[in-house]
Amino acid sequence: METVVSPLVPLVVAVVGIIGTLLSPIVSGRLTARMQRELAAQQLQHARQARDDDERRALAAEKRACYVTVNATARWYRIVQMNYLHAVHEGRLREEDRGEFEAARRAYAAAVAEAQMLGSPGVLDEMEIIFSGLSRTFQRIKRLELGDPEPDGSFDDIRADLLRLWEQWTSMRTAMRQDLGIHNP
Repeated sequence: METVVSPLVPLVVAVVGIIGTLLSPIVSGRLTARMQRELAAQQLQHARQARDDDERRALAAEKRACYVTVNATARWYRIVQMNYLHAVHEGRLREEDRGEFEAARRAYAAAVAEAQMLGSPGVLDEMEIIFSGLSRTFQRIKRLELGDPEPDGSFDDIRADLLRLWEQWTSMRTAMRQDLGIHNP
């Protein structure tokens, strides 16, 4: 038995071939465009992630510098307060002492103001303890200098408070290190 091929089969095959040839660039173009869109979206995602990573690193570096400044100026201010307190107590206060006292106070206030913009709530809570303590001892030292000490404003009382403030530094530094992702030793 012989197979009979319809005369329409070659015509259908030819039409399908022509349609495939004509549609091939359209389908290929669409596939290429889709791949390019996906690639562009991936590149955009990577660029955003890189930018976010850069911003996080920059913020961490800015915070670190800020925390170092707060820590250093607070220490300096506390030391200057202690020296000033001794100078007042011993009656040997000089104009240079007043200048250094004011410079340390201003530097510390500026560092705290910056930290208030960058610091995490936990760091700010710990800093507030130091800030309040140093502000309070400043007021009490000035009153002692004027000869009008507060009831708890004797040399020994203020000195003891300045020494107690030193113990608070550990908590503040720990909060700063945690905020920066640095593990305490």
